[in-house]
Amino acid sequence: MSHRSCHHGPRTRCRDHASRVLVLLAIGGLLLGACGGMRPTDRAPDDARSIPKLFAGATDSDSVTVSWTAPETDLDLRGYELGWRRVAAASWTEVREIPSGHRTYTITGLEADTAYEVRVRAVYAGVEGEWSPVIAVETAESPPVLSPEPSTSSSVTVSWTAPETDLELRGYELGWRRAADASWTEVAISGLPPRVTPSWPCNEK
Repeated sequence: MSHRSCHHGPRTRCRDHASRVLVLLAIGGLLLGACGGMRPTDRAPDDARSIPKLFAGATDSDSVTVSWTAPETDLDLRGYELGWRRVAAASWTEVREIPSGHRTYTITGLEADTAYEVRVRAVYAGVEGEWSPVIAVETAESPPVLSPEPSTSSSVTVSWTAPETDLELRGYELGWRRAADASWTEVAISGLPPRVTPSWPCNEK
């Protein structure tokens, strides 16, 4: 009925009606453009499935290895960001642009016998995901530093520093072998002061 009334009505009324429709369509297009066209990859990843699960791995006196699972989501995954800090520190150290195919990272340059907090998040097309729950990791204590001392034709003297830790020290274990030999000769040492210089005779083969 509206088509018939427009056909038989004044031409100006039809043109005005068409103009209003075009204007409304143009406004709608601008609104969609401002919202990014409602592309699925621009959705805010607020689902728990979009957050990687973080796990602690091997630790050393100055490094920690962590790994995480890939997020279970259909969003366009571009990579990851990893952050760490000493427990209770104010700021985070972050590494960005970890490729999406990498889910293991070794954090280096850490202090020995120190607790750290680590977190990870996924990065999608134009959108950063939520940070994972923080996990706590701890570096190992520093090993003793072994130093050679003057030696003779039949003996070798070595010394080492005491480990920097507040753990109760009970003693040391010392091992030696000829270069390229498969097995070690080992001895347990107890009751020595923090810095020691024991010596043993060298047995020639």
